[in-house]
Amino acid sequence: MNQARASKSDAMLVLISPRMFPGRESLLTELRKRAVPAVFGLGQHVDAGGLASFGVSINALFERAAIYVAKVIQGEAPSSVPMEQPSEFDLVVNVKEANELGVKIPQSILMRATRVAR
Repeated sequence: MNQARASKSDAMLVLISPRMFPGRESLLTELRKRAVPAVFGLGQHVDAGGLASFGVSINALFERAAIYVAKVIQGEAPSSVPMEQPSEFDLVVNVKEANELGVKIPQSILMRATRVAR
């Protein structure tokens, strides 16, 4: 956040990081105070008050992990189960936050969103 303050950023992209998740409340408070719109990598940030998120679907990852575990439990060797790239992504938009920031979300984005928080 210090770099954003120094550069007087108009917006922020917050990438997925285990270090960012615990501090999301203080980051969101600071962003709101400065009226800086931010897009995150996880929908949980939008649930906590962020503007939007776009990233891998955590639910889909857990479902795929369960399939992997089932294959191993059924006797398949872990080394024979192929690795997969994520194939499902979530776009979450917080309309209430957009209105508070004075950001107009295009209808085309709202129509593509996995979830729209109001």
